[in-house]
Amino acid sequence: MENMGVEMLFRPPEKVKRMFEAVSKLIAEKADLNSITVQMITERAGIGKGTAYSYFSSREELIVVALFYDYGKLLQELEVILKQTEGFCDKMHRILDWLHGHGEYHMTFIQMLRVCIGSEKRLCDVNSGRFHNLLDGMKDYMTSGIDYLMEQGFCEGDFTQTDMIRRRMAFATMILQVAMTFGEKSEKSFFPMPYEEVREYAYEGMIKMLS
Repeated sequence: MENMGVEMLFRPPEKVKRMFEAVSKLIAEKADLNSITVQMITERAGIGKGTAYSYFSSREELIVVALFYDYGKLLQELEVILKQTEGFCDKMHRILDWLHGHGEYHMTFIQMLRVCIGSEKRLCDVNSGRFHNLLDGMKDYMTSGIDYLMEQGFCEGDFTQTDMIRRRMAFATMILQVAMTFGEKSEKSFFPMPYEEVREYAYEGMIKMLS
């Protein structure tokens, strides 16, 4: 099997990319994850079934990594948005706006964030060292991005907290407040508050935690 690192998410080989896209299309067609087979994926991708096992140890590994690939593309989209935004406060608002606009990915984002801050010990049922190497790569990618953003806030004088773990926890709390307030259909709020008010409340709460 080929070596699998975080580059598999952002620069997958052509055949792997086709398998990832096939998984995304099957899910978009409301296919149940448990019912998706390797044969369904490879037929949709237009490649032989054996090719899948040249890259992945199991059906489960292929599907989970395909989900990470799908989300990785969204993270790259967010990265572009943040590069076009100057101040810390504005960047935090853009992150929350982006999350609010992608309500269908809320739970995936929450789970990945919990992994990154170390609060989720049960990573995945996939029993693969290669998979966990990939997951570690994604964890490092997300954690370094969060740490960079939080350091900007500290340097701009938005808060005084220097402990990295507490910064990550405060950031995660802000994300959770917005993600859990607005479900998959973000126009239907769990609480009767306009999104803009929830965004400000969550951001101000994070600043208070760090000051």
